[in-house]
Amino acid sequence: LLVGANLDAVERRKRQARAIVPQNYVVKRFLCCRITVPQESVPSEVAEQYFLDGRLLALRSPEEVISCKQKRGLTGYLWHNLTAFFDVVLREHALFSFVPKAIPTFSRTKRAFLLVVQIHFCLIVAGVVYNVREHHSPDGVYRLLYCSESDSNPGVDGGGCFATVPAALIAAAVATPVFRYTVFQHFRLTCFVPQSHPTSAPFPLGLRKFAALPPRSVVESMLCMRNGRERQKARVTQSRRAAHRVVQTMWESTRISINNLRFYSTISSTAMCGLLLAFVVGVAIYILTITIYLKDSVVYHWLTWFAVMICSWIFFLEPLLLFWTQVLWASIVQTVVQRYGFGSHALAATSKYKSILKEVDETVLVRTRKSGAIRIQRWWKGLV
Repeated sequence: LLVGANLDAVERRKRQARAIVPQNYVVKRFLCCRITVPQESVPSEVAEQYFLDGRLLALRSPEEVISCKQKRGLTGYLWHNLTAFFDVVLREHALFSFVPKAIPTFSRTKRAFLLVVQIHFCLIVAGVVYNVREHHSPDGVYRLLYCSESDSNPGVDGGGCFATVPAALIAAAVATPVFRYTVFQHFRLTCFVPQSHPTSAPFPLGLRKFAALPPRSVVESMLCMRNGRERQKARVTQSRRAAHRVVQTMWESTRISINNLRFYSTISSTAMCGLLLAFVVGVAIYILTITIYLKDSVVYHWLTWFAVMICSWIFFLEPLLLFWTQVLWASIVQTVVQRYGFGSHALAATSKYKSILKEVDETVLVRTRKSGAIRIQRWWKGLV
């Protein structure tokens, strides 16, 4: 946590030196103390994160526009996603991105706190397993890798042999997707500062200034109803075939969603952080009050469980999950959905729309470029 806070302070000073964040300082009060901190801007951090994301910048390149006109199959998508997998790991992995990758909206302090929660989660799982087993089977036998037939002796209390390493690997395999989709993704969207850009202009400079959605009314929020836009979107979706709706759901699971920039409010973020902090404190209390009374031989297996679970989770299972979601699953979905008109390569996947694509390229894009060039020439001539 201290290393993450120091690295974040260095990155903050670099942003101020490059003048991509506000240069002002604000005074904040905490109990009886008053501290002066640099003023933060969430829109500025989002803009900087956009230019640090190679996937988003590639969409603006001329090479990407040309490649969209070429047909691409499963092998092409696999190679395309595999070349960007290293950058995905540096952006999505909490430990591997801790030092080399600066993510403005996902600070290193947040990543360090998630690593602390992961460590305590492995501790509590191992502690509960061995405490329960010692309670029900005090005469049980423990082995590291496997149990032989001679070790299987149920006894009076229902004891027997228990293999530590396989059980720890199974627990890590179950915990990896659960923790990522229930804790990691939600804590990443926490925000502890106001989400509007500090300015004295009469116009708002929020995150959704140019793409504001109509908010829900009080009745709709209380009754968990859909607003007008959501109802219209649901009607259009229901009018399509079942296969088309399934493909659309698959396509939305692989896209970069606007929800990645929809942060939680300050109150929700504080509550989420408080729950995780209470979990960490509760685990520490449980370990120091209950697990500490385990026998020495059991403590050895408890520490082995913890080491195997945390190492396999961080260094093998989490990269494997990212490889499945970002490479294999994304390639399969992109290959399937282009037949239904989704994706940047959908028009090139079939010869049905070749004439339409050529007509749009000639009548719209060429004329737009000519009109823009003429306007720039007139503007330059007026200045000269």
